[in-house]
Amino acid sequence: AAPAGTVKSVALIQSPGTDSVGVAIGTTTNLKFVQPAVNLRAAMEHQYKEPIHVYSPVVVDSAGIDGIFWTGTDGINAANNAGLKDVLVSVGTYGSVIIDHDGMTLRGSGVGVNGDGGTLLDGDGANDAVNISANHVTVRDLAYYTAPSGGGGNYHGIIIESGASDAHITNTTCRDADNNCISVQSAFARIIGNNFTNTDNWCIWSNTNGSTFSTNIMNDIANGILITTGDGNVMAGNIIRGGTAGLQMDSGGNYNVFTGNKYSGNLTDNGTGNIKIGNEGTSW
Repeated sequence: AAPAGTVKSVALIQSPGTDSVGVAIGTTTNLKFVQPAVNLRAAMEHQYKEPIHVYSPVVVDSAGIDGIFWTGTDGINAANNAGLKDVLVSVGTYGSVIIDHDGMTLRGSGVGVNGDGGTLLDGDGANDAVNISANHVTVRDLAYYTAPSGGGGNYHGIIIESGASDAHITNTTCRDADNNCISVQSAFARIIGNNFTNTDNWCIWSNTNGSTFSTNIMNDIANGILITTGDGNVMAGNIIRGGTAGLQMDSGGNYNVFTGNKYSGNLTDNGTGNIKIGNEGTSW
């Protein structure tokens, strides 16, 4: 069995007291010297888990303990290459993730309190935390941010690129975004049951058709939900606290339904044929 500890280094060294040169594989609790005659791959496989999984889901682990990939994107690509579609990301903080394979599910191990203590994707002020450019993608049970320290380059928490239809985002937490938390640029998205806090722009920004934004909770935000253009979208049962614009439809947002939302700020409708039923505006 693999010993406890995290792999820290692999180095070419000279064995003490001999002229033999070999490889030392070091962990936090164990150091193993491998002579050249020893099969290095076999020795490394004994030392820690090899980057090979033959079951679903593929596991991504930031600590390297029983994990196989250092980034979520690598895990997604490897899963797709192996014909697997379910990627489970262990507790930890990771960099930004690109999902460009159809039918992929990216699942975190929870979001913790205010996004801490679970799976956290960090755009680090230089990237969107999650970029979706494929169809039928699901992202769930994780947190993300783009610029937690206040800097950043105008990136989104999650962006659903044009042409990436039928994305499903649920039970995620946007802790901080230096642009929109979720930018929806493709049709038939399902943004359901998410939490948003400390946004610089909109929690949900959309310019497409047929999407559902429901039962999301937004606190300490700049603005709630904006439909710039698009028909047949549904905004239902969202709770929006704080911010200037709670719900807004620009002139291109037509025949959308806003129902059962509770919001701070304003409800603005510059579109055509939009339906607003049972919404409650309040100063909170």
